[in-house]
Amino acid sequence: MVVRMKGIDFIMRENPTVELPFDGTVQFTRMRVGNTTYKIFVPDADVSKEELLLPYFAPMDFVGLSAVETRREKDGLTLMVHVERNAHMHVTRSKTGLRLSIS
Repeated sequence: MVVRMKGIDFIMRENPTVELPFDGTVQFTRMRVGNTTYKIFVPDADVSKEELLLPYFAPMDFVGLSAVETRREKDGLTLMVHVERNAHMHVTRSKTGLRLSIS
């Protein structure tokens, strides 16, 4: 069964996060692919609307994160998360999908 990503939401809190809501439970793998880039792969996933395939740039005051890009693959979705130099990204499951935090 294919799960669909419904959005990319930048949440400003004490520790800013990015919420990636899906319409079902997701599995994922995370890998660092460069000094400032992480790759998250979500198997058996797609986007609910085509505009989610455009780059999403973080607000200027969102510390540590530059952008999130989503790519459709034959077997799921790949998200390329671009962080600032010396920043680290953490991924956790939330009730509605995935949550990205930057430290």
